[in-house]
Amino acid sequence: MKIPARSALSWCAALCVIAAVGFCGFAVYDRSGRADAKAAGDERIGLYASTLNQVVERFRTLPFVLANDERIHRLLEAPTDPARIDTVNRSLASLAAAAGADALYVMNAAGLTLAASNYDQPKSFIGENYSFRPYFRDAVTRGFGQFFAIGVTTGEPGYFLSRPVWRNGELLGVAVVKISLEGLEADWRSAGETIALADNRGVLFLASPPNWKYRPIRPLSEAERTDIKRSMQYSGISLEGWPLLKHARSPDNGDVVDIAMADSDLHSFLVTRSDLQGYGWTLYAFTELAPIRHAAILAGAASALTAAVLLLLSLWWRGRRATLRAKLDAHDMLEQRVTERTHELVRANESLSREIEDRRRAEDALKRAQDELVQASKLAALGQMSAALAHEINQPLAALKTTLASAKLLIRNGSTERAAATVATIDDLVARMSELTQHLRTFARKDFGETEPVDITVVAQRALALANARLGAEGVRTVIDMPAGGATVIGNATRLEQVLLNLLGNAADAVANERERTIAVSVVQDDGQVQISVADSGPGIAPQNLASVFDPFFTTKQVGKGLGLGLSISYAIIEDHGGRLRARNRADGGAEFSFNLPVAQPAAPAATAIGA
Repeated sequence: MKIPARSALSWCAALCVIAAVGFCGFAVYDRSGRADAKAAGDERIGLYASTLNQVVERFRTLPFVLANDERIHRLLEAPTDPARIDTVNRSLASLAAAAGADALYVMNAAGLTLAASNYDQPKSFIGENYSFRPYFRDAVTRGFGQFFAIGVTTGEPGYFLSRPVWRNGELLGVAVVKISLEGLEADWRSAGETIALADNRGVLFLASPPNWKYRPIRPLSEAERTDIKRSMQYSGISLEGWPLLKHARSPDNGDVVDIAMADSDLHSFLVTRSDLQGYGWTLYAFTELAPIRHAAILAGAASALTAAVLLLLSLWWRGRRATLRAKLDAHDMLEQRVTERTHELVRANESLSREIEDRRRAEDALKRAQDELVQASKLAALGQMSAALAHEINQPLAALKTTLASAKLLIRNGSTERAAATVATIDDLVARMSELTQHLRTFARKDFGETEPVDITVVAQRALALANARLGAEGVRTVIDMPAGGATVIGNATRLEQVLLNLLGNAADAVANERERTIAVSVVQDDGQVQISVADSGPGIAPQNLASVFDPFFTTKQVGKGLGLGLSISYAIIEDHGGRLRARNRADGGAEFSFNLPVAQPAAPAATAIGA
């Protein structure tokens, strides 16, 4: 069909409008999301900067206190006095424990450590020379020092604060406190934040993502690398890897940066930074943009969908108005033709009524045909088993004849007690034949599909009882696995028995030419469902036939051996019971047919009348 040019242009314009609305929705939501993320990042970074400052400020005066301690002055004036060394060591250890510092120690003017709070530990600072550290040089030249580094003695990172020790204008040494900032990092990680702290060269020495730690955010110059090695700031850490940030400018407030994560993929982040005055550090807060972009895409799609709905409603309304106009224009004409069409409608109504009645009769006939087909299937199954059932009944009859002869002889000889036992045997044989024939009459009787609580294990046992004559005659071994307490479902016992008998018959056909002839019947109850399965040791079902085994008139048997309706009828019966019959090939050989039925819920107890 050829679409008019004007209509095609209208549709193109409508699609352009929808696309534009969707893009605007995406852009607005993306911009809003980034603005919210930026505001949240500013708030977070201000909070974490304040927390960091509070942690450091707790210890900032501690080196000044040590520098003015008279005991430390006396030690630096007489550095070889064992008593003074011991006194200062113990004092430093007590003060470090009370303040929560990692270590307190005192160096002489040459940088040699004379006393330390960890004097009694294997990795004590005593005897170590730290004159190469910037915090020692800064304390001597500037009057104070501060420096973050990995300890060359302990291998543990920390922040070092230092003060010079003067006496009468003479430099005696330097007092240092080492504090740990690992608690801040743990707090960031437990709060689910993506926070990192970089030194003045851009090396991250604190980061909530573990794989970011000790990585430069930008390429380091050769001079910076030389300076880091000289001060041994990151002792034992290689800084040769790729910089953390890729494809981005130097991060600034509101910048979007790409970061190589542990999976080697680049993730986009909105980064907020704060330069910490007095430290020379930069604190970064990262917000991943993927959730914002996904939300913006959804918002854009919702906007486009809303625009499309509005356009469709507009078109519908225009069409409705045109239809109403056409109806009003045709109203007069319709009035003139009402009388003419009335007779036609009456005739059409009568014809439709006849068709409805014919359809109802056809549906009734179809239902009767289905019931007759089910009954015929049952009788066909009995017919297939007739020879084996005749043998099953003939054995008790032969035994009955012999037992009656024995009873007569015993009565003639006056052996009444033995004759009574023989009569009991006769009664058992008669009961066995009566049970078998009664079961055959019950199975062959036509039922009307009524459902009730049924113990499926009893149904399976009855089906096995009918099939055992054939199975025994053909040397088929049966393996039965059923729960001892039974399993109750809501269904029609006769129809379910027909399904199982059909599955057993098909299984017997499948193993007829096999050396190992085994049929396994199992009933398993689990989680409100009962699964019934019949498996055989036959050759299985050809893969190309698995999808067709339940189709009416589909059969792989020889001509005259079956119509291909058994499995189709069984499938319909199980579907009427709220289940589904399935077929599969087992991994260890053979085919398995199974179906699930819901467990019957116990009836609620009757309410007791109050005041009865």
